[in-house]
Amino acid sequence: MAPPADDSARDDGADTIVDLPHVAWISARDATRAPGDLEDQAARYHPARHELTVNADFRAINDLTTHWHHRYTGVPGANAVIEAHVREWCEQVLVEVVLAARSSTWSQDQLDALLSPTAFTAALLPRHLLHAMLQKRLAQKLGSPVTRTLDVDARNDRNGPRPPAQTSEKTRRDAR
Repeated sequence: MAPPADDSARDDGADTIVDLPHVAWISARDATRAPGDLEDQAARYHPARHELTVNADFRAINDLTTHWHHRYTGVPGANAVIEAHVREWCEQVLVEVVLAARSSTWSQDQLDALLSPTAFTAALLPRHLLHAMLQKRLAQKLGSPVTRTLDVDARNDRNGPRPPAQTSEKTRRDAR
């Protein structure tokens, strides 16, 4: 039997239209987040509006941003690129939670729990993958990050001689 002319039987997802939620970032810094609103939480989902509100002040997001700012200190334009990429990747994680929940067959109570501010907060806590993706993307945009070795060496030189390195018995024997 020949496949339908309109490709409606395709199973590869190529024709799937994804209904992404509208995403709004809020922050106390620009007065878009009221004091106490989403305090120390990542995000909130509004099902009726299909809108995800993300707290730009959430500590995991700030920690990622600060980490990469330090790594690219002195690189012109780095701060804006870092902030855009951190937002993009955090947003991706949070949007995927919404999409997974909306395509599930869980009960309403389970969906409410999955789409709660606590669940969104938990989704951003494991940061290993986010760091790996940010490292790759930021290196593509900004080059290799600044290493701190030189700074540590310079600080040690100002503070006097370094303590002798630990050596093993074998190394000491070989040096004789």
